[in-house]
Amino acid sequence: GFYGQNSGDEDVTGPDVKVKMFGGMAGGQFNFGGEASPVKPYILAQIGMVNSSLDHPTIDVDSETDLAIGGGGGVGFGLGSMAAFVEGQFVSVRSDESSNYVAVRFGIRFGGGM
Repeated sequence: GFYGQNSGDEDVTGPDVKVKMFGGMAGGQFNFGGEASPVKPYILAQIGMVNSSLDHPTIDVDSETDLAIGGGGGVGFGLGSMAAFVEGQFVSVRSDESSNYVAVRFGIRFGGGM
């Protein structure tokens, strides 16, 4: 799952505006490379739901939940019983006014290595 929030500065955007998004995605990952390789590139595809809301002082906007699809790729690095990864993903939230974003993530997986 994820949560994100963007705020507009009143001096720049006019009234204070806040956009919030939260949701969850599920999908699959396909790894390339041999079993013994310490570096493994991969591709991924996901589908899920995202709830978006807008807080605006003069406009009443209902939150909405929409379908989201995503795809991307990354590289995993074996670290003994752990693994590090870095990945990028493009996500499209499908609504009347669709929005797209790019996520870049990095982290460590514990247990089982790669």
